[in-house]
Amino acid sequence: MITKQKNFKNLATIAIHKNYQNIYAIVYRLDLKALKEKSYIKVLLLDNEFNYLDEKDYFDFIAECKEIESNKKLDFKSVKNKAFPFLVKNAEKIKDKEKQELHKLIDIKIQSVKSYFDKKIKKTEQLQKKVEQKDIIKMRKGEISNIIEQRDKKIQELEKAKEVVGSFEVLGVMKVI
Repeated sequence: MITKQKNFKNLATIAIHKNYQNIYAIVYRLDLKALKEKSYIKVLLLDNEFNYLDEKDYFDFIAECKEIESNKKLDFKSVKNKAFPFLVKNAEKIKDKEKQELHKLIDIKIQSVKSYFDKKIKKTEQLQKKVEQKDIIKMRKGEISNIIEQRDKKIQELEKAKEVVGSFEVLGVMKVI
């Protein structure tokens, strides 16, 4: 597990924390891929019966922890399996929040793109109305078609960028006594 010194240690450990006693702390990394890639390291806190208590930022939580030597052994796999439903739920919650923020941002960009291209179309249509030569009118119609095609392509690219893919990995478990 990553500690304050940022060295990789045990996957399962026993520690003390000044604000928590008799809980399990499951450290996990959540990776999100969207417009930008983001990673979070979180700590899921569960009571002794594996009921959800809270979720904390890893670095805030670990700053208050102190590993202790103990004869007790902690079964990493068992704790991980019992915590799994909560991990999935929290990962989905964070992913949904990121997705909402991303959708807002992209919707604003889409409106901006529409506005920009609508102005270009309007300007080209006005230029088209001022001429009477058929070949220039035909050229302006083609120009308008190209602008519409560019607009639609850009909007389609932005819509595809709304996808958020997430994954998580349990880095370690800790019994806080």
